[in-house]
Amino acid sequence: MELGLFTRGAYIWPVYRNFEAFIASLGVSGHDVARLSDCPAYPVTTRTDSAVHGLSPEMDERLTAMHRELYDALLRPVEAFAHVEESFSGYFLPDLETSIAGELLDAFMYYFTHSTARELSVVDGLTVLRGVFFNHEAVEPTLWLHGSLERVKHLRRRISLRQMAYTAPPLARLSDLVFCVSPGRNRPAGGSGWLTGRAKRELDGRCHIQLEYGLDPSLNPNNLPQRVTEQLDAQASEAISAVFGWECGVVS
Repeated sequence: MELGLFTRGAYIWPVYRNFEAFIASLGVSGHDVARLSDCPAYPVTTRTDSAVHGLSPEMDERLTAMHRELYDALLRPVEAFAHVEESFSGYFLPDLETSIAGELLDAFMYYFTHSTARELSVVDGLTVLRGVFFNHEAVEPTLWLHGSLERVKHLRRRISLRQMAYTAPPLARLSDLVFCVSPGRNRPAGGSGWLTGRAKRELDGRCHIQLEYGLDPSLNPNNLPQRVTEQLDAQASEAISAVFGWECGVVS
């Protein structure tokens, strides 16, 4: 199973278990656009395996310093940061908080916690990094993400979710991918602007996509007007279509 992060300006696919490689991949080349559908990086045509080799000297230096600072923090007891008032991103990368790198980190944190790096405390953000990149209990690579989710599930914020299911076209080149998609700039976490899902090829040979997005707290998930669900579902479908380059056939 692989994890992919798709934001309005850039994407990381796959996210590697190696902590240093992940931090370096935050410097992947991106585009300053307002919406995911405007980004020339989509639809995805290649994985970002070589992203760590294309860093500018300035970004390489900045991310190297952040890697060192984060690694040092991970070695310290959590009590050392218990009284820090800044958010995780505000403390460790205030200069990159609203950059492409910051948005990719937001997507990473959202996948595991339903909160962005701008919302998590330093203690909780470090807990996520420990649970994901230093999870030695799951030696088998296919169990890495499952084990990581279990280790940090106490940090997963409870939000109202709407679930959808799609069938990808027969030529879709996906087999077992979980993902987080952030279609626009500065979308509130927990709302319809954040999508998570899984694409898996089943025994019938078809690639099935399970998708979910958050609902605004003002909406009652058990009594949504049809026009609202149709609008939100359409937005979710458009985001998936923009990322992967094909129309989604809705199953339910």
